[in-house]
Amino acid sequence: MIKTGKFITLEGPEGSGKSTLLGFLEKYLSEKGLNVLSVRDPGGTQVGEEIRRVLLNPEIKGMSNLAELLLFEASRAQLVAEKIKPFLEIDAKNIVISSRFADATVVYQGFVRFRNTKNISYIKELNKMVMGGIIPDMTILLDIEPVEGIKRARRVNKETPAGTLDRIESEAIEFHDRVREGYLKLVKENPGRIKLVDASQPLNEVKKRIVPLIELLLERA
Repeated sequence: MIKTGKFITLEGPEGSGKSTLLGFLEKYLSEKGLNVLSVRDPGGTQVGEEIRRVLLNPEIKGMSNLAELLLFEASRAQLVAEKIKPFLEIDAKNIVISSRFADATVVYQGFVRFRNTKNISYIKELNKMVMGGIIPDMTILLDIEPVEGIKRARRVNKETPAGTLDRIESEAIEFHDRVREGYLKLVKENPGRIKLVDASQPLNEVKKRIVPLIELLLERA
């Protein structure tokens, strides 16, 4: 498989603004004459959206760490096979933008849920199998303090009743602290691919930081 298009992922703790910036980048890149496919992980397909409803349902209690991991991977496998891979293969002007991808699983299920190095290694191998050779060309990590991120999530979450949080968002603040630590660790491990952006700034400032990163990516052959 020859991947001709480019693949951008947006990562970050809860409430960091991924959905908002996904919409901004879709419009920005479309106006440059590029063909853009925006997706979310989990979700993005009929199968994935059903899985997403289960994963984020705050009424579901007692889901095992392994069950959660495999549900995320199942949704991603369908998304890659049905949407991402075919779209990237068609044309060099095609760009996929995804709100979350495999890095999220390394952080949430690896660093936070399972924690030990052996299981994190297994998760990375499982990601490789699911991704089918698809690796993001650039990942933008939107960094924010967990307390502020959860406040934002409570204000803007459209998938749960007003003022409430989904199953992941409603975890204890210590959980979200570890999520942020995990993401910052990934930045150190992947400095060429993952670009850190301070998402606590006003939205226009965040956009100003992201645009030059995207332009650099587009300049690459």
